[in-house]
Amino acid sequence: MKILIVDDEPVNRFMLRHMLEEQGYPECEEACDGIEALEVAERFDPDLVLLDVMMPRMNGFDTAAKLKFRAKDFYLPIIFITALEDRDSLVKCLESGGDDFFS
Repeated sequence: MKILIVDDEPVNRFMLRHMLEEQGYPECEEACDGIEALEVAERFDPDLVLLDVMMPRMNGFDTAAKLKFRAKDFYLPIIFITALEDRDSLVKCLESGGDDFFS
């Protein structure tokens, strides 16, 4: 399974990648924002995206919508990893193309 980790905080990307590799998922790529995530997704073709919401240049909401559009008929699960806890933000995660979220 190929996993794309998108977060503007290097320590968060490092921790997620390390946890995934420990669980037997060595095929991980990283991106520091939404724009880079779209570029990486073009060449990496992920099976799963772990996506932060608050990032510079392009936020997670916009990134999720663009990744889903790019995937077209292929099911690409997107899991938001966010510190946001208010109901409106969590609903927006799902409406923008996210399949689930961890807050």
